[in-house]
Amino acid sequence: MIYIKLSDDSRNFLNSVNSTFGKDKDALLLALSKAISNKLVLPTSPVNDIEEYYLMSNLESVRKIIGAINEICVLDIESTQQLIKDFWVMRYKVAHGNNYLLAANTPHGVLASFMGFADATGFSVIDTIANSGNAIINYLYNFNKVISEIVNSSGNYVWIKWRR
Repeated sequence: MIYIKLSDDSRNFLNSVNSTFGKDKDALLLALSKAISNKLVLPTSPVNDIEEYYLMSNLESVRKIIGAINEICVLDIESTQQLIKDFWVMRYKVAHGNNYLLAANTPHGVLASFMGFADATGFSVIDTIANSGNAIINYLYNFNKVISEIVNSSGNYVWIKWRR
């Protein structure tokens, strides 16, 4: 069981997530999804089919990490997988020249439109981030730590390519 291999800090964080999950569910799922998507590989050059690349290169990693987290915290797996993919696609577009050159002045902010964030994830995600305050940053930091420990503690995950 992965839980036993985690540090005390990570176990304490996941225990607190279980106790506050109903209250902060959207912010927690966003932070978890972002943390996982940040660990996934991007192609070194543009690909013909982003969807196919994601499925072939990252889906298995996503499922294994979500499975490990889901042993400890019950997740909405479909929503989490979709958010992970949305964040990954956004990273891909920024990395491979599909940058957004013009910004629209929207109620959700120029930066969100400029970076393509609103297009990649939807405005409800932006609202959740805005409404969660600093909590989402804390969740992201802790999920990054937990995911790194999960990957490093199990031989089943060593094939994930980490960015440095």
